[in-house]
Amino acid sequence: MQFRECYLLLVDDARDDQVLFGVAFHAAKPQLLKMLPPRSSGSGAIRYLSGHSDFADRKRFPHPDFLLLDLKMPGKSGFDVLRWLRQQSQRPVTYVLTDSTNKVDREKAFALGATDYLIKPPGLPELIDLIRRLDMTWQQSLSVARPNLRLESS
Repeated sequence: MQFRECYLLLVDDARDDQVLFGVAFHAAKPQLLKMLPPRSSGSGAIRYLSGHSDFADRKRFPHPDFLLLDLKMPGKSGFDVLRWLRQQSQRPVTYVLTDSTNKVDREKAFALGATDYLIKPPGLPELIDLIRRLDMTWQQSLSVARPNLRLESS
């Protein structure tokens, strides 16, 4: 079976988290996932996702299949991005990736259309595992009619 690549966009205002994710991504060696340059704000994510001005060329700036979205960001939050996504016809599978263990945040994210709610892994090995699970989830989604794209066991 021929699988197509999957584009992943990380949206997180913490530069350290972006760098750590990049290191983990390289170490995970995913088969089909391709990481797009991360966005550091909700408004930056919306500009990218909408194909606004600089991002209009989808050959250079492909629309992501997976979105990893932090919630707590200055300006437009992850919740703002989720609200915006609800109004779009083309939506990536969106995983909230946050430090927040707040039940209200979790419920709100699901109510706004998040596919899953993940707590940021505590270290590099767990982050590598998360990336490998994303890659495997993508592969499995291409081989079944109605894929379950949730990652956690809840």
